[in-house]
Amino acid sequence: LGIFIDNYSLEANDIITGWLSDTQLTSVEIISKLPQYNWNNTDMFTCTVVFLQSFESTTTTLQQLLNVSSVWSTESKFILVYLNSMNYETKTLKYYIKSIWTLTKLLNFVTIFITPPRSLSILSYNPFTNIIYNLSNISKENHYNLFPNKLQNMHGYKFIIPYWNHFPYIYLQNGKFYGRNYNLLMFFLKELNASSTFVPIKNFYDVKLIVLNGSAELTGVPYF
Repeated sequence: LGIFIDNYSLEANDIITGWLSDTQLTSVEIISKLPQYNWNNTDMFTCTVVFLQSFESTTTTLQQLLNVSSVWSTESKFILVYLNSMNYETKTLKYYIKSIWTLTKLLNFVTIFITPPRSLSILSYNPFTNIIYNLSNISKENHYNLFPNKLQNMHGYKFIIPYWNHFPYIYLQNGKFYGRNYNLLMFFLKELNASSTFVPIKNFYDVKLIVLNGSAELTGVPYF
């Protein structure tokens, strides 16, 4: 478990101290500043609690955290805790929660809003259904999974896939796609209940660029 404090406060410290005392966790790393690429931690965090002061700093902080690829795996879970943030209107809350996915592509996260004295509001977002779930009233008896496997059913989510005619892997002929990589992509999308939009590019080298800059999300090229 990792705990990152965006802006240290006595309130955050009290919450962490009480929580660790109640849960009796032993394997915990508390981070008070953004870790560097050469951070000497050898274990990846499977779950990270991030204390944030405002929505405005969320995506920037998360992007900086996620850039430290040696610390978090692709399956890492994030609990985003906001202190004194319930003054936001519902429409604003929804906008910021959705922007976390749009700007960071972080899939496994929940947001927790804490207002004095200890009122909790817990929200979860599934980008494939475009629904925000309010988990605040879920009882312990229900054992609701805060991080369900959202990839089991992507509800027709449309991947943007770059391609160029590259026989025999993927190529366009008479208005239809063919090739071994294309067949694998179609099998993959069918299993996830996802769909696709193909975007033409000039050559092999453009694939890496278009994926890295966020213009595409999936590629039929096995090297990336």
